[in-house]
This record gives sequence, C-alpha cells and structure tokens, in this order.
Amino acid sequence: GRGWRAVGGGVGFPGFLPFVRTLAVRGNDVFVGGRFTEVGGVSVSNVARWDGVGWHAAGAGTDGAISVLRALGPDLMAAGAFTTAGAGTASGIARWNGQGWQALDGGVGGSEAVVTAMDAGPTGLWVAGTFTTAGGNPATRSARWVPTNLPPVGRVVSPISGTRLLVDSVG
Repeated sequence: GRGWRAVGGGVGFPGFLPFVRTLAVRGNDVFVGGRFTEVGGVSVSNVARWDGVGWHAAGAGTDGAISVLRALGPDLMAAGAFTTAGAGTASGIARWNGQGWQALDGGVGGSEAVVTAMDAGPTGLWVAGTFTTAGGNPATRSARWVPTNLPPVGRVVSPISGTRLLVDSVG
C-alpha cells in the first residue's frame, strides 16, 4: 500500500551528529552518503548501499563526509570533504565501480576544496563547489570530467593531454 516506510534502520556516528546529505540510484541499488559510521547496524564509512533487503558497505568508503552522489553509467560518483576513498588517495571526488574506489583524475584542490554540486549527463560529469583546481589545472568553482572522448562543451579553458579531464568555463 501507499505511505512512508522506514528503510532498514537509521544512521549513526557515536559521539557526533550523523547525517545523510545525498542519495543516488544505480540499477536496483540505492546509495546514501553523508557523515555516518553505521547504518541499520552495519559498519560503514560515510556511504552505504541498500539492495531492497538490507544495508551494505561500499568498500572502505571515505575518510570524510560525502556531499553529493550521482550515478554515471555503471559507476557511482561521490564528492565531498574527503582525501581518501577505499585504500587510495582521492581529493574530494571518486568513483565506485561496485568492487572498489578509484580517484578521479587528480580530484579537486585549493583551500578547503569541496565539491558541493554534481550532475551527470551525456557530455560527462559536471561539478561545482569551493575548489580552484580540477585534475591539477585551474578550475574556479566549476569543472567537467569526461569519461570518454566526448566533444568539449563551452569554451575549453585548459585542454589536458593524456587525461580524460576537460575544464570548461561555466560562468
């Protein structure tokens, strides 16, 4: 029937105020991200997956809060105030392929760099936030990550040879 229903218990973060800030659907799974260390009794690190039956960790998660999640093809993209995802360095942005975490071409940088908005579309992954670099290149508060050889959109500020990142002028 209709109506609201709880989904597998709440989130927790002993000694701190836990929160869920974002969610994304990838296939039949729902992912939640924020700042928490357990969900529904399962130990996690800021990100968890609901499969319709129970909660599961997404690998080792991240070492800091997640502000936004987006599905991009078969991958889940995560961004926020973190420096590691899984066992590797990931400067504020990473992707989960269902098996492990991978950094996203150098991530974002700058003083207190955080991705606060992200959307995926046919031209790639668009991000915005408080960063001043993306992939080690100038990108004042907005950038686009291109997973394949898609054409640039807008004015390319800094073409980067040998990587898949394009920094576009968005405003």
